[in-house]
Order: sequence, then C-alpha cells, then structure tokens
Amino acid sequence: MARRSIEGNAGFVLPILRDALASGTAIEGLSLVEALWARMCAGTRENGAEMAPNDPHWEALKDAATRAKTRPAPATPTGGFSPGLPRP
Repeated sequence: MARRSIEGNAGFVLPILRDALASGTAIEGLSLVEALWARMCAGTRENGAEMAPNDPHWEALKDAATRAKTRPAPATPTGGFSPGLPRP
C-alpha cells in the first residue's frame, strides 16, 4: 500500500497532466489532485495534527512538499520527481 502512494499519484497523474497541457485540455481537476497529494505529503493535517509516515520515501516526500509551499517547481524531465526522490 505504501508504494502505491508514489505509483498511484506521480506515476499515474503526471503523465496525464503533461498530455493535457500538450493538447490544450483543461487541467484544473488534475492540478487539484496534485496539489492535494502534495498537501498530504507535507505531513500535517489541516487541524495541525501530524500525519504518521505512510510511505517508504516519507521523509523525501515530506521535504519536497514542505519546500514546494514556498518554492513550487514545475514537473521535472525525470518524471515529476524532485531531485533526491526515488523513481517508482
């Protein structure tokens, strides 16, 4: 299940998002999915409670999501993963 969080999101949504951008298709829903996933990866619920690690790459995901709050970056040529994050 933990592995699915990486494969299920970045491995599935980012290629569809790139295709939509290339073809001029609306991306609002896909962008929302990515934003919500990044929010979850930050590790803090809206009420401020900490989320328990739920992915083998939790620390790298959490670090990337925390950085993205102040310094968002577009998807990278390596498949949308920030440097330091393993690819599925």
